Amino acid sequence: MSTSGSFVSVENEQKVYAIGDIHGCLNTLKALLDQIDYKGQSPLFLLGDYVNKGPSSVDTLNYIIDLKAQFPKVYPLAGNHDQYLLSFLTRADDDWLDSSEYANMKRAGEFQSLSADSTQIFTDFLKSLPLYYETEDAFFVHAGFNFERKSIFDDTSAMVNTRAFHYDAAKASDKRLVHGHFPVELAIIKKRIERKFPVIPLDNGCVYSGERTDMGSLCCLELSEMKLFTQPRID
Repeated sequence: MSTSGSFVSVENEQKVYAIGDIHGCLNTLKALLDQIDYKGQSPLFLLGDYVNKGPSSVDTLNYIIDLKAQFPKVYPLAGNHDQYLLSFLTRADDDWLDSSEYANMKRAGEFQSLSADSTQIFTDFLKSLPLYYETEDAFFVHAGFNFERKSIFDDTSAMVNTRAFHYDAAKASDKRLVHGHFPVELAIIKKRIERKFPVIPLDNGCVYSGERTDMGSLCCLELSEMKLFTQPRID
């Protein structure tokens, strides 16, 4: 599966961006990148879950792979749905073949007719994704950490699956934790950013536009000024 973690120095960067769960909403992602005028000049952390639920999983994954190749300061990490896709493409876990996640992937028709070359490209990319990034001031992770463990780095499953957002400043070295995974109302996201909470959620449930109250946008946080950018779903 994915590697554990990776340190990225942002000490001399004027801006640092993070974007929450994309889930196949490629047009929304492109619009958000246009909104922040992103041209690769600043670190951009992508918090995982690039596929499933939305309309364009294959194109979104190809776009992120190309974005990473074009701009070395783009840092994608693994989400649980990205790991579902990796298991689906490799069929590596027999127990997983009976799981609901596998059933959901089988219904994702975009992945049924991939060429061998595309399958290999996706597999290599997904295998390369770390479970978290650490900078001088922050951790970026899809879901979070298990702060009940002596070391928060021991429980790799929690990094992509946990919904327990307890925070221990000492175990996190007083660094801010920026995550996605669990859809949160926009008002709550804004409040946490405005009050500079140590834990910042960035998943506003882009795919739930029109279905859930105060959800339906793709969110980007610029960390040096703690400024939030939002792009309502247009896919």
